[in-house]
Amino acid sequence: MSKRFKTQDYAKFKKLGIRWRKPSGRQSKLRVKKTGSGMLVKIGYGTAKSIRGKIQNADAQLISNVSELNGRKAVIISGSVGLKKAQAILEKADGLGIKVLNSRRIKDGLKSRKEKIKKQVGAVKEEKKEAKETTATENKNETQKTTEKAATETAKTTEM
Repeated sequence: MSKRFKTQDYAKFKKLGIRWRKPSGRQSKLRVKKTGSGMLVKIGYGTAKSIRGKIQNADAQLISNVSELNGRKAVIISGSVGLKKAQAILEKADGLGIKVLNSRRIKDGLKSRKEKIKKQVGAVKEEKKEAKETTATENKNETQKTTEKAATETAKTTEM
């Protein structure tokens, strides 16, 4: 529904949100069509048949793989398509000069994926760094112990 049709009392209660629900209350002013109480959904508010279902006045087709791209002017990539395949479709469409109407979903997904990979790589690097530091301190401790043992052994041999 359009944002001009709003649920009754949407401004009073945040949980209602800006969406449409048919008024069903017994004393509902919107149900009784009282003037000034808001717009009620009616047949006359419909969109013209020539542009109904079109996005940005483009004859867009829903596609789910690269082979369906040929001969189109504008496409919408299906929501069930994964990120890798969607990226391949987007690159091919750019090459052919085809407009992808929901490309933002893919670009946002790629951005979040790259950030996630950066975080994982950063965590792995930190783990390796910590492991190096711990091994270095362990090696230092072992060398100190061996030098102490050697010193005590030499002290014992010199005493005898």
